[in-house]
Amino acid sequence: TKSLERIANPTGQWEGSTILLTLKYYPTLLLLYVDGIAAMSNNRYDTYAALLNKIKVKRFSKEIPLGYLYSDETILYIHQTVGRMPEVSGKKTPLSFYMYNTIRKYFTEISPTESQFQKSFDRFEFLFALVEADLSLKDEKEAWGIQGSFSWRSYDGKNRIDTVINQEIVDEGQSWPPLKAGLFNGSVERVMEVLAKMRWY
Repeated sequence: TKSLERIANPTGQWEGSTILLTLKYYPTLLLLYVDGIAAMSNNRYDTYAALLNKIKVKRFSKEIPLGYLYSDETILYIHQTVGRMPEVSGKKTPLSFYMYNTIRKYFTEISPTESQFQKSFDRFEFLFALVEADLSLKDEKEAWGIQGSFSWRSYDGKNRIDTVINQEIVDEGQSWPPLKAGLFNGSVERVMEVLAKMRWY
């Protein structure tokens, strides 16, 4: 978390094109995906919670959790820039598609099968969207989360990861690992509220 926090707070000039300046945060997003998926692959929700909530980013005149950095225009600009790349042209979720293909080769030992990696990747993205929505709901009164590959991918024609996670929350309640790790204030009621109010961008 200390290493990622240093990268998440880039130095240097902050004048010029907003889109180009926003791309200073691309390395942070890439590493967040790598660290977050590794945490999902090993069921380390404590690490995952620390990445999104404990790392602080200086944004204008205040410090915000890393998970909230991508709830504003930052990720929209990155998404727009990646979306112009030929290799993701016409894809439903271009940023998610790009991240998947960029990161996959680094997980051949942790997740040797495509199915294993897909599930860890989609779990990371959906929970990332939920945490984004939780943080934005606290600040803006609207629950915004980025739409990833989980929104259209299913496994062997069966449940998508959002359906799987919904069922986990119903079945496990307060024992659901992300709650035990401190996400959503450790509250079933809070995560259910976020799920009900979440809107996609």
